[in-house]
Amino acid sequence: MAIRSLEDLIKLHEGFRGYIYDDATGEKLGPGDRIKGNPTFGWGFALSVNPATQGECGILLAIRLSGAANDAALAVGREAFKTIAPARQAALADMAYQMGRQRLEGFNLMLDAIRRGDWDRARDEALASRWARQTPARARAVADMLLTGNWPGDTPRPMV
Repeated sequence: MAIRSLEDLIKLHEGFRGYIYDDATGEKLGPGDRIKGNPTFGWGFALSVNPATQGECGILLAIRLSGAANDAALAVGREAFKTIAPARQAALADMAYQMGRQRLEGFNLMLDAIRRGDWDRARDEALASRWARQTPARARAVADMLLTGNWPGDTPRPMV
């Protein structure tokens, strides 16, 4: 790799890791691990020394939201996804963001109901899941969005 900029130099010296690691040992960190140095990720982003800003996290969130929306569209089917209300699209993207596309695709009965426009069944199937038992408040909010096509807190509109 030809070094032609500060960015190139930092990338060379730090190396990239897409997970949190201990900068003193180089070891990947998991829940409950003891740390000798600083929790670090990316190209030497030591979080305890230089925490991420809200703006930086907002950029990462925007990238992840785009991926979640794409995953939701793939799970339902792109053409079907385009036809549903934005709040329903967001509900599905929220599920994809939380659990990933593979787990969302496991909601076969819910996805089939969505493709048929059977929103009562879609809500029921969402709430009959392990996901709903693990994250009940989030699941209820998402399931209500699927049912109504409304954003949380919106005044209910007549269903069409």
